[in-house]
Amino acid sequence: MAWLALTVATARAGAAAPPSAQALVDTALAKAKPSHKTVLVDFGASWCGYCKRFDAFLQSDGVAPLIDAHFEVVHLVVDEKDEALENPGGAALKESLGGGRAGLPFYAFLDGDGRKVGDSLMPDGNNMGHPMSAAEIQRFGEVLRTAAPRLAEDERRRMTDTLSALESKRRWQARLRAPLVWLRVPGHTRLAVCAAALLGLAIWVGLRMRPR
Repeated sequence: MAWLALTVATARAGAAAPPSAQALVDTALAKAKPSHKTVLVDFGASWCGYCKRFDAFLQSDGVAPLIDAHFEVVHLVVDEKDEALENPGGAALKESLGGGRAGLPFYAFLDGDGRKVGDSLMPDGNNMGHPMSAAEIQRFGEVLRTAAPRLAEDERRRMTDTLSALESKRRWQARLRAPLVWLRVPGHTRLAVCAAALLGLAIWVGLRMRPR
C-alpha cells in the first residue's frame, strides 16, 4: 500500500505532519465538481491487511483506468498506534460519514457538493470493507450504480468481476499454500499429530467393530 508506506516513512523521518483530512477532501471536491467525478474517501491504516487488498483492487489493471476516469480518491490514515501517522481530523470525519463503529477499510462516496451518496456499509449496518463474499460484491456494485452514475454498466460489471476474480485467486493460493505450511511444521510435531490421528482412527475402528 504505497500511500500508507509513504505516510509512515515521512512521519518517522520527522517531516511535517500529514495534512488534515478535511483539507484533502476539500481539494478532491474542488477537482471533482467541474469534471463530474465522484469523490471516494478511503479510510485505512498501515497495519490493515484488508486495506491493502482494497487498494490493490483499486490499482489493478482493469480497474485503475475506471477509477481515474470517474473518481477522485482520498486516502486517509486513521486508527494508528502512533497518532502522528494519522491525518488530523480523520477519525471525526469517518464518524460523520457514518463509519464511527466500522472497521477498516471504511469508505464513503461524495458527490461534487460534498453530499454522501454511498458507503461501504451493508444493509444490516456491517462494514463490507474490501468486498469478498458474493453478497458483498453484489452490494458494492449496487453502491457504485448510485454513487457513480456516469459509470457505464459494463464498467461497473468489470469492477465487480475483478473483485470476484481476485477473491477466487486468493482462495486458490490459500489452498496451494496449505501443504507448504504443513511442511514447515517441525518434524516431531508432524509425527505427534499423525500418531494422534492414527490412534483416533484405531479407536474409532475398534468401536465400530465391537459386537452389539
